[in-house]
Amino acid sequence: MPVSRFAVAQSDLGSAFIVDIPATLQLTAADYAKAKVFASAQEGQTLLKQWGYQGGYETGYTPEGREKAVLQGGFYSKFETHLFEDQDGAKKAFDRFASYLKATSGNQVQTAEPVGNQYVAFQRIEGKVPSSSVNAVFHQYLFRRGNLVSAVLTYGADGFMKIDTAREMAYMVDQKALGKATAVEPTPTSNYTPAATPKK
Repeated sequence: MPVSRFAVAQSDLGSAFIVDIPATLQLTAADYAKAKVFASAQEGQTLLKQWGYQGGYETGYTPEGREKAVLQGGFYSKFETHLFEDQDGAKKAFDRFASYLKATSGNQVQTAEPVGNQYVAFQRIEGKVPSSSVNAVFHQYLFRRGNLVSAVLTYGADGFMKIDTAREMAYMVDQKALGKATAVEPTPTSNYTPAATPKK
């Protein structure tokens, strides 16, 4: 801990991306228990405790130019990184998260270069990029490295985006987890203080 130091930072992506401050949160078991991957917050609390959940972090980035940028190859991204007490708990969490993604309507399993000890990747085409006739495409790359589980989600325009982009960012997280890349705790955003519960 803090698990936030393993996440992809704005400096990793470059100046063409803006931090999504409302979507940047430190997560406790009570926070993450409310995630859609669980049938209820109570189930989430129970499973996270069983898995030895230590804490998590999520953040996101918006491309400069927003939808106009998306139509030119830009993309939105979101990251989740979670630490567990041991590998066994992380494996159980990974399996639950992977099963949830496989069951999500429209998700299609993708072939991608592996990252970590376990991984799975998906693509889903859903809706249109606003103010256009171009299909919107989501890619998700979930992986586990030891007792860490991380997920990367990208949203962009079909034709520009491939699973490779999400995989490359997952690789950045993995390199930090392995100590092969600098892992620095990000500067806290304005929506939380270290001693307080994150605002929703």
